[in-house]
Amino acid sequence: MQQMTAELRSKFMALQKNGDLIAMICELNQILKSNPADDMLTGFCYWNLSDCYAMRRMAQEEYQNHRQFADFIEGMPKQYQFWCVCDATQRFTLESGGYGEFWRQLYQNAVRENTEITDCEAVAFESHRAAFSVSPAIKVSESTVEFAAQSFKDFLDMAQLSESIDFYRLIFAALCLRNFGETDVCIEDLCRNMLLRLKENASPRVFAAGEWDAINGKRGKQNEASVGLNAVINSLIDIGRIKEANELYITAKKHGMRSNAYIERRLKV
Repeated sequence: MQQMTAELRSKFMALQKNGDLIAMICELNQILKSNPADDMLTGFCYWNLSDCYAMRRMAQEEYQNHRQFADFIEGMPKQYQFWCVCDATQRFTLESGGYGEFWRQLYQNAVRENTEITDCEAVAFESHRAAFSVSPAIKVSESTVEFAAQSFKDFLDMAQLSESIDFYRLIFAALCLRNFGETDVCIEDLCRNMLLRLKENASPRVFAAGEWDAINGKRGKQNEASVGLNAVINSLIDIGRIKEANELYITAKKHGMRSNAYIERRLKV
């Protein structure tokens, strides 16, 4: 019976870095067949299987795995319900395959069960971010978007004293821009704050993607700044404010943000 060891974590971090999805699927399935003794390892395997299927756009396979993941989570404390719904790519593939209602039900259950975020602040944020990330390729109801927006707002109220509140607010504002074309949050002030954080030292990666402690752990200040600024720039491009997006991108790079090939293609730099 396997447990998550430093050796196993290093192995998966290497596979994730190389993007070897087929090898990961085989390895993850082998571990699950061995009946892992560690719930954290089991959850890690289910999450990463869904992620591999999502990146390969294998919606049916992801749905079948995600159902097992959700069933497994039912036997754990309620904060772990967010583990199933914390990734936008996984959601997108399920939506595109006709399994959107399944994902939305998992998300709504997690929100309603977790009325405080003491033990799940980071993963709750990632879940609200995934739920509020609406792709133009997928049609979702107005009520679905409204539920995600209100749930995100409620989260921001609960996280007011968090060290990451400015990052959370910036991501929310960026998604409001993309979804509604406007936001009542002062993005300029938040962006100025994030530009200063780009000078912070990068935090070393300790856990593999998909581990509970990776998803529910604190981001480094530099990472928050980079992720937040990239989100705003992409949202500005989405709503046609290209000049502002380009100016912010140039400014962020001068402050130390790495070049982003995707943004540069969109800006036609």
